[in-house]
Amino acid sequence: MQQKQIVEEKLGSVPDRKDKAAFLLTRYGGVSEKSLLIYIRRFNRIGSVELELKKSLYQFDREDFLRLFLAFTNTVANGFSVLKSFVSDFFQWAEEQGMQTPLTILKDISYGDTDLTGVYKQSYFPTFQNLKDEFQMMLDLTGIDDVSVYQSVKMMVYLSWFGVGNPEICSILKEDVMDQKDGIYLKRRDEMLSLPAQVMYEVREYRDAQGYYRPFHSGNLTFFKYKDGPFLLRSYRKEQLFYIDVVNALKNFSRLNDDPNGKKFQYHKIYWSGIFNRAYAYELSSGELDQKNMLLLQKIFGEEYSNGAAGAQKAASRLKEYRRFRDYFYR
Repeated sequence: MQQKQIVEEKLGSVPDRKDKAAFLLTRYGGVSEKSLLIYIRRFNRIGSVELELKKSLYQFDREDFLRLFLAFTNTVANGFSVLKSFVSDFFQWAEEQGMQTPLTILKDISYGDTDLTGVYKQSYFPTFQNLKDEFQMMLDLTGIDDVSVYQSVKMMVYLSWFGVGNPEICSILKEDVMDQKDGIYLKRRDEMLSLPAQVMYEVREYRDAQGYYRPFHSGNLTFFKYKDGPFLLRSYRKEQLFYIDVVNALKNFSRLNDDPNGKKFQYHKIYWSGIFNRAYAYELSSGELDQKNMLLLQKIFGEEYSNGAAGAQKAASRLKEYRRFRDYFYR
């Protein structure tokens, strides 16, 4: 399909549609169809905010831009930067065509200016108990007695909270789950991840499970046997799950709640909820984290910060993200 045809068919009835179509074909006319559709969808989402505010991007003031960033729920600096860069690029192109734009206003807005309280409420968890309670509430929505069908999802949620990241989570073997100790051996780190006794009980139960029952086409319970294999995270279709399987499983689990403002289970946000919760526990016992103590920040946040300005900036950004989480949930 021709790029122009794709834009004509997929770009919605957004304000200044002619300009946006011309921009897409000028800037992204040489990209793949899949990539072009990403940019078209981005304009369509922006257009929904424009229509809500009854303004075009050309008329946005500072508060309008903050509303736009809130609508996109960019809770990480990179996501914020992607959207800001896209709109800035559009404005620069428009100014080359002789249009007046609020580019100067947009350039003055930083990630720290955005209001993410609604996102924290929906996608982050202040404590492990809160995470468990919200997970159980989701299970209650299924209306089924045997919720073992969601045991893989529960393991994803638990392991994420306790700091097992991608791709580490998908490489855990059944044999890495200890019987004599309450922990899982993480080969990539060459260390033991200690877990609460009750969590380990559920992990061992999942490790040893053969499968689960769930209603099938006829409505009768059907046994779905896990694929035989060495990996802890598996399904009846695959002996090993990969990160995209984890992302999709949590996305589908979140859809059990049709409330648009209900809790969403997203792996990296659960992961950082756990990290930040433990960072707060450290501050309660040892005092506030110091931006200059790079070695401590590496340990607390589980990241490598290179020497020089780039490493310092990355550490400062993560510390700022933690403090926003802390101030929302604990203060």
